Amino acid sequence: YYELANDIYLNDVYVENWAENANQWNPIGTTENPFDGVFNGNGNTIYGLYINSNADNVGLFGVIDRVDGGFAKTCISDITVSDSYVKGRSNVGGIAGKVIDTIPAEEYYSFHNCINKAVVEGEFNVGGIAGYISNGSFVECVNDGVVSGVYGVGGMAGNSELAIYITCENNGELFGGDALGGISGICKGTIAMELVNNGHIKGNSLAGGIFGLVCGGMATGMMNNGEIEACYFVGGIAGYAKESFIDTVENYGEISAIDFVGGIAGKFYYTDIYTGSNNADVYGERYVGGMVGVNYGWCTFNELENNGDIYGTDCVAGILGEANEAEIEFCHNGGYVGKSLEGAAAKLFGGIAGAS
Repeated sequence: YYELANDIYLNDVYVENWAENANQWNPIGTTENPFDGVFNGNGNTIYGLYINSNADNVGLFGVIDRVDGGFAKTCISDITVSDSYVKGRSNVGGIAGKVIDTIPAEEYYSFHNCINKAVVEGEFNVGGIAGYISNGSFVECVNDGVVSGVYGVGGMAGNSELAIYITCENNGELFGGDALGGISGICKGTIAMELVNNGHIKGNSLAGGIFGLVCGGMATGMMNNGEIEACYFVGGIAGYAKESFIDTVENYGEISAIDFVGGIAGKFYYTDIYTGSNNADVYGERYVGGMVGVNYGWCTFNELENNGDIYGTDCVAGILGEANEAEIEFCHNGGYVGKSLEGAAAKLFGGIAGAS
């Protein structure tokens, strides 16, 4: 059990261009000797954390793993990382690089009340709080830092499996290639509640205000306020949702892409959504919907409302751009549906579904 008694300055961040001569941080915990315990920051801040490398498992903590017979309540809590720079290759996070098997126990969570204000850069699995997490949890965490990577970029986690997210918020900008989400870039088997994204997200494909790609998720109470730009599979909540259940969602951020774009999600596959609204304009070319661009596999759309203007050229509608085996009930479109390109041929437009 470790406690931080006061703020710590690892480098003098008040000196101009301080990072040019900064002391490099050695992450706590490695694959061979992971951190296994409780770290309580007591509401204090670590300033001047500096890592500039091409290594894997990079952050304030490198690898966190509850090893066999280890501490049963592994967690990081009540800590802020600010005025810092963290760069690595794979599994890169402002607080931790790689986190494994920190299953919630009583009031202990993997990350509780953690705040990242560092710039975080990497290639694969890059997150404001953690790069990669399996069997872990985020509760009341916030990312305010800019996060960028090639694949798997998120405000909380770049890549997560069997993770729990409760009352978390992203305010930082996210930039990268594929799979970007305000909360998690890639999310497999998750439980998510009360999540908000306010940050601008820009990438190539699989970009969402909450999740870039979510598989096997149960999510409720999610809101996006940030602008989202990418080419393919783009949505206010998820770029692509597969075999998931989504309930009570709102989008207020402008969404723009080329194909497979929606106010809530670009694509659904065997996914159900209940109670949601899109309140912003959506721009695309093909498969453009106020709620979802296209669905495959049996999907349910229930009590949904679009209030934004929807622009595209093919398979464009207020609710679902193209419907394939979809059950649509109690849905309403109050927005304009029209062409996005002057002079372009327009086909398959609808108030509810463009094609079915």
